[in-house]
Amino acid sequence: MSQASLPPDYLQQSISELNLGSLKLPNSKCCIQKKSTAIISTSTLESVAFTLAEKHNNGNPAVYNYAQRYYRRAVDYIKLANWNLAVQELREAIKLEPNQSDYYALLGLVHFKQKFRGMARVYLRQALKLNPQNPLALKYISLLKITLTETTEPSSIAKAVGIAALLSKFAAK
Repeated sequence: MSQASLPPDYLQQSISELNLGSLKLPNSKCCIQKKSTAIISTSTLESVAFTLAEKHNNGNPAVYNYAQRYYRRAVDYIKLANWNLAVQELREAIKLEPNQSDYYALLGLVHFKQKFRGMARVYLRQALKLNPQNPLALKYISLLKITLTETTEPSSIAKAVGIAALLSKFAAK
């Protein structure tokens, strides 16, 4: 029989019958899987850490600190005088490590360069509170002509930091 003499539904019916027959076979090697398998075992998922480890030449893994990455990017932005992005990166670093005086000192420097003296003063004082010997904070505190013996209430510092964060959102727009 030639294809021209076959009824139009004949080929479609034949294919449907073949498909049904292959599904009924007990050891069918078709592409439908009955049981799904995990690509990554659950024990591997539980052991994944939040830090990224890479192998050095000597084979020892090096653990990266994400706060340090934000800090390094902020330094790069400062070199380019991109103050808004530097502020964002430093705030992310401070969220991850709130007790690092270098982050606060650099944030104070960025605000000083932007001529936000009040915000610079808040962050520089916080840096000195965490580390009284921080050289960057000491340098810019002296440029702001602030005496280190000035005392402020902790609630006013928290309020000033909150206001500074709010104002910087408006300044970025």
